[in-house]
Amino acid sequence: MVSKNVGEESDVDQWMKEVLCSRSAARVYLFTICLMFSIPTAAQTWGQPVWSDDFSGPVGTPIDSTKWTYDTGILNANKEVEYYCAPSTSRGGCNTTNPNAYLDGNGHLILQAIRLTGLQG
Repeated sequence: MVSKNVGEESDVDQWMKEVLCSRSAARVYLFTICLMFSIPTAAQTWGQPVWSDDFSGPVGTPIDSTKWTYDTGILNANKEVEYYCAPSTSRGGCNTTNPNAYLDGNGHLILQAIRLTGLQG
């Protein structure tokens, strides 16, 4: 019978550590390789868009009326009274000098929440 001192590892213990550590390292390596090949590295091409709007126009101009319309009143989507006011529009409580739907001149459409009081749908 072979005795060992407390804290001393046997050959089997040492072998088990090496196997477990090497398998763990192999798993991490395999996972890393799989992850590298599963992430797209090039931009995808989608072809020609069916429809688009770049919102290109001078600051403060209204949206392109050939592509967009303003929904006002009580909308079916959320039952809230909403008014989208274009520049120079005064219908439905809109203020001509304070629109809430316009282009910012940098290719963005601005939809701004403004509290309008006393409106009905």
